[in-house]
Amino acid sequence: METIRSIKDVARLAGVSVGTASMALNDKWHKKVKTEVVERIKAIARAHNYQLNPLGRSLQLKRYFRIGLFIDTGFGERPIIGGYSFYDFITHFTDRIGQAGYALDIVQINDATRGRIVSSGAYPGNNDAAVFLEWRGNSVKELLGRAPVPIPYMIVGDDLGDHSLCYVFRNVFDATYAVFKRLLDNGHRRVAIIKSGSAERRFQLKLQAYRQALSDAGLPFDASLVVDLGLPSNQGLQVGRAAAAQLLAERRPPTAFFCDDNLSALGLLWHLESRQIKMPDDVEVVGYGDEAIAALSATPLTFLRIPSREVADFCAANILGWCESKGSFAPLQREFHEALVVGETTRP
Repeated sequence: METIRSIKDVARLAGVSVGTASMALNDKWHKKVKTEVVERIKAIARAHNYQLNPLGRSLQLKRYFRIGLFIDTGFGERPIIGGYSFYDFITHFTDRIGQAGYALDIVQINDATRGRIVSSGAYPGNNDAAVFLEWRGNSVKELLGRAPVPIPYMIVGDDLGDHSLCYVFRNVFDATYAVFKRLLDNGHRRVAIIKSGSAERRFQLKLQAYRQALSDAGLPFDASLVVDLGLPSNQGLQVGRAAAAQLLAERRPPTAFFCDDNLSALGLLWHLESRQIKMPDDVEVVGYGDEAIAALSATPLTFLRIPSREVADFCAANILGWCESKGSFAPLQREFHEALVVGETTRP
């Protein structure tokens, strides 16, 4: 088999110009080159194990084919157990952009580096676009305002309430309010809420939803039913067990539980089962988080599923679209909702 050393060889074997071969292999052929010609060019490249030189492609198109993922705080503060949605987002986002020929440049940010980056207006590394994961909105806006060359970006985190920014967020309040209303409508008058690994600001939204649901049902708020042991997310099992022991020792124990993440829900379930407390006949339990953690439960858990992959898909599609349109982009906001997955720890 003839050796192919450059795109010129691919073009010669396919009987096309170098420009046509380049458009086909760079997926820039739409409306310019016939489909059958593109298929012939790609078949020749595959048969000879020819791949474009990433550096040459970058220089030719004046792009880096890299997307920066700027993470507020580091991986060490998000252990996989108890913080699975964080890794699920990154994994799925990386797969999506990888299919389009882009690499991910992960940059961990702390208080010191955030200040330097924002004050200088310079993004670390050379990237065609940026994703700011769990950043505070004001610091990102300040950075964007100082950056000499704007690049496409997306902020993933909270509802920033600013239509001049590109960001996605989860409607934590509405989703958790619906859960508490469901439990109260099922006749429960003492519903406990257990904090585990959630970010403080998100837990406060859940707590607000809890208090609102109680108020709408004409029930008083009881602080003894809110348990915060101050343990990190990777100790969720201990949180669930300890919280269950503490709450069941009350003179009037709760008959329903909402756990801040699925890991603490597993610990809670294990303690309830050790006490031969039946679900959902005796108590109802709702978790919050990811399917991978919920699947560890012997009793199928009812939980609010974090839409990590849907958020990753949305971010990747828009970031790639902006990159392929030579960086032109406009402010964009998108709200996502946690969907309730009904298992056997609640009534139908």
